[in-house]
Formats: sequence, C-alpha cells, structure tokens
Amino acid sequence: MGFTQLFDNDGIPESLQANKGIDPRFCLLMKNDELHIGKLIREKMEEEGRNVIWLARKLSCDRSNIYKIYRNPNMDLTQLLHISRILNHDFFNDISVAFKKNINQ
Repeated sequence: MGFTQLFDNDGIPESLQANKGIDPRFCLLMKNDELHIGKLIREKMEEEGRNVIWLARKLSCDRSNIYKIYRNPNMDLTQLLHISRILNHDFFNDISVAFKKNINQ
C-alpha cells in the first residue's frame, strides 16, 4: 500500500481505524519506552536496497546528514513526512503501532 493510499476521505489513517498486526521489529526498536526513528529509517532503507547516497540526493543534502538521521532517535515531523513520501512508507503508523504495543504491556 502506497503512502498516499493510507488515508481515508476523513484524513484519518486506516491504521488508527482498525487494529492492525504489530510487526515485532518495531517493538525491538523501542528502548526505555522510546522508538528510535533513525534506526527504523535505516532498516527500511536496507530492506529496500537503498543506500545513503540515494537518500541524500532525494533530500538534497550531504550524506553525513543521513548518518545523523540514522543516529537520532527523534525527528522533526515535517522531515519524517518527507522521508515517508520518498520511501513510500508510513513511519507514522510504525510509531503508532509501537506506542499501542508499549501502552498495552
């Protein structure tokens, strides 16, 4: 499912409308109740066979900035939205799923 297809007509993500399965790798990225978004982005990049240079070109930045993203557990929401669009992946859903899993433990 593409990023642009994740939202219904009301703008509410489908993942928040129904219970979705929880991918265990997202729970492994939680440390002290905190999701490390940089590691999640790196895993998605590796899964897609993409490298740092590719993402740096897409973001119009130096590759050293991509390594900083990988190391950072937090990220500006606008930047995360941009990366989500580039990778065609809903990282916001990943955060929501990990949060729900963690809150129910």
